[in-house]
Amino acid sequence: MKKKIPKKQYHKCPHKPHKPKPCPPTECPEGFFRYTVRPGDTIFFIARRLGVDQGLIIANNPLPDPSLIFPGQVLCVPIPISFPCTVELLPLPETPPTIRGEVLVERTVTGQHQATITARNLVPPSVFGDFDAYVGEVAIEGIGVFGVVLTEPQTNIQVGFITFPRPVLYAGAVVTVRPINTQTAVEGPPILQRDLSQCARPVDFIPPKG
Repeated sequence: MKKKIPKKQYHKCPHKPHKPKPCPPTECPEGFFRYTVRPGDTIFFIARRLGVDQGLIIANNPLPDPSLIFPGQVLCVPIPISFPCTVELLPLPETPPTIRGEVLVERTVTGQHQATITARNLVPPSVFGDFDAYVGEVAIEGIGVFGVVLTEPQTNIQVGFITFPRPVLYAGAVVTVRPINTQTAVEGPPILQRDLSQCARPVDFIPPKG
């Protein structure tokens, strides 16, 4: 299950159509850092070196032509994360204090990113309104929201697995658990939430080319 979220709006730079010029972003979204392009860089090589999705870079930068970047140009690049990593999800103010949750992010043997969302001691979703289940979601800036309805393999534990088609997980990805009405797809307020900043790799760790 995936839903689209709006792309971040940036200032516009005047460019002549036949001669695009670099336009530095005014600010980077949460979970991104400012990267200065090196000679020989392309969006693809930057993404591959850092282990992030090139679509994330393209979606979060005002690039007239993503195939043309220039040495010295500043880009907003997603902060990569270390695998595996477990993050405790934080309860929202109105969440019953006994509810706990966590997310485990991993890289599969085929290189895909995977998130395992676990919630414990959940109250019946109807406590929050006309809902019959819980959904775990991962929001990716500029790409969309990936979600899965949680199931209960053990008493008082609900779990959901999300395998991403591209390596889109990064430090700013936000994980949320909320109630949902599975008949109408109407979602309730978040009850657990946190980003993946605790999994961040140091941004000065950039493997050499080659």
